[in-house]
Amino acid sequence: MSDLAMSKRIEVKSDVKKVFLTGAGGLIGSHFAEILKESESIDSVFLVSGLTNSGEKLSSENVITKTLSKESSLDGLADEIYRRYGDIDVLVNNAAITTQNGIQTFANDTSDKRIQDVFQVNSIAALSLIRQFLVLPKPPSLIINILSRGAVAGGKRHVAYYASKAALLNASRSLAMEYPQTRFVCLMVSQIARKDHRGVSLDLIGKALIDQIDGTSNRKNFETVFFLKPIEYWRYLIGYCCNLFRNSRNYGIK
Repeated sequence: MSDLAMSKRIEVKSDVKKVFLTGAGGLIGSHFAEILKESESIDSVFLVSGLTNSGEKLSSENVITKTLSKESSLDGLADEIYRRYGDIDVLVNNAAITTQNGIQTFANDTSDKRIQDVFQVNSIAALSLIRQFLVLPKPPSLIINILSRGAVAGGKRHVAYYASKAALLNASRSLAMEYPQTRFVCLMVSQIARKDHRGVSLDLIGKALIDQIDGTSNRKNFETVFFLKPIEYWRYLIGYCCNLFRNSRNYGIK
């Protein structure tokens, strides 16, 4: 990229937010990428590991290709983005991979290498990017982590996936306490709606993403966002709390 092109990328309007999205080539990520590109108030930079979900490469000059399962790909990544694109206002950690479905398959058929890759992409890479961005001259004002309801209560499927997302959920809660200048938001995505089964629509998740990016001034420093009907949401919270205390024991302190 030439110096002129670089300066044009950095000198954006003051009311335009620069967003860095990881995992822009997956099912959710490619949908996010399209929504971000359509917004006139957002200037986007995308990280992909290959082809998008539709099989076509993102037609944008603002694309970085990295393999997040390789630890070396993270070295100096935030500095590289800062040099090429300037300050990032919003970091969206969306990149993720999973293991095989089901407890039995996980125990019998999933290799240790695959489990390590899941945690490397879903937790370690995300935390590394957060750490790198927080020490830049101007840290992001908002960091959004795309997680899963299973990170809160677990589940019978995607064991390593849920565990890795739970690690990032708790890290986000802790980081919000230590870095109050940055908001941390976790979008708790559940099953995605497709032709063969019901679930949460990609449009609804995308709307929540844009809503967080556009309205960061009057929000809590840490927030989890679920995609449930009101009665389902309360049933979920009550069920989780009941299950938590039912399976807990306290020896007490004198």
